[in-house]
Amino acid sequence: MVLLRRSVFMVFVLLALPFFCLAGWVGPKEVVKGKWGTGPNQFYYSSGDSGESFPQHFGVDASGRIVISDEVNRRIQVFSHLGQLQKIVTRPDAANNNQWPFEVYVHPNGAFVASQEGPLKYFFDNKANFIEIMNIYGRAYHTPSGYLFEVNDTRYELYSTNAILLGAYTERPLELGLISIINPNRNTYKITLPGNEVIINSEHTVGTFSYDESMNIYSISVINTDANNVSSKVVRYTKMGKKTGEFIVPVAMFEPSLTKYSEHGIVEIPGKVIVEYGQPIVAPNGDIYTWKRTPDNYSILKWTWQDDSITPSCPDAKIKQTACDNTGLLKTDMRLTAADLTGKSKEDLRLMRNEIYARHGKTFQSADLQKYFSGKCWYKADPGYSDAMLTLVDRDNIRIIQEAEKGR
Repeated sequence: MVLLRRSVFMVFVLLALPFFCLAGWVGPKEVVKGKWGTGPNQFYYSSGDSGESFPQHFGVDASGRIVISDEVNRRIQVFSHLGQLQKIVTRPDAANNNQWPFEVYVHPNGAFVASQEGPLKYFFDNKANFIEIMNIYGRAYHTPSGYLFEVNDTRYELYSTNAILLGAYTERPLELGLISIINPNRNTYKITLPGNEVIINSEHTVGTFSYDESMNIYSISVINTDANNVSSKVVRYTKMGKKTGEFIVPVAMFEPSLTKYSEHGIVEIPGKVIVEYGQPIVAPNGDIYTWKRTPDNYSILKWTWQDDSITPSCPDAKIKQTACDNTGLLKTDMRLTAADLTGKSKEDLRLMRNEIYARHGKTFQSADLQKYFSGKCWYKADPGYSDAMLTLVDRDNIRIIQEAEKGR
């Protein structure tokens, strides 16, 4: 499997900015980043005769929360939509020393299933609390009612997010989308969804179709970027089959291999990875995510979908996003000192202190605070918020602001 991915992701393709942009994906934004290691917010890497092991499986829920399978460390790491570590989940049956989990399947409501190679499926709720271990074969797909496992070509089993069997089917259920190839030579596909049927004419052979919560359709294809190299291409269609956007996801860059001559003959030294990217996944809201690895770091990247009416011109997109992120009383990751608070009123200090919580998606009981932060372009309420999301810098800043408030 690793060798297959390596053959698919061979070269790094730079994203070219078009002359103008209406609807499309803006990014990438690095939402999670950590070094290789075993500590919190770190990810393990190993290499052996059977290939390389590192986090290649992750999922995203409707709030943007990210669940990563850190399998060599035998754990799952859960991050908020802002990239703050929320929880580390270890294997419930810790007596088994195999790497775990192999994959994670994340439901839009935040619950997820962790899968060991084989039938074992570990169910967790939307707070990342363990529910149950089940023996279920097959890959999982999320549905409005839970997870549908494709046991084989003639059996599908539907489970709720709390591990209750809801039903079994002998054919692929319509809510997963029925895909039929009308003309393989022209890459023409018929997509049948509940209450809807569309024809998709693709420029390339489609490897995967997926759907967002608004039933927009996404095709992911492996394409040739030149005579020797391949990449991944994502195309977005409305539920009526109208094409509304596309882009090529970055692949990989390697140092060139070296050929050395010695008295023993020719020795080929393979090139090292400079940067490598994973296969893209589509989040419930239509954003695109992928993993990225370098010799020093592992990260999750996000491209945000923006519709025609609000999309800035492409060259300005990153500048405008940065301007949005800094529309507050505090700059991101700013470490405060007492001198920074000189001249601030008690109300200013109150807003500054609560902005730290708001940056992590906290909702406020005070109506004035909720109204104030809801008007900020960067604010996104997170139903799963907890104070555990606060960083050490956040906690230090809160303490310094509270001390200043006492003196006002």
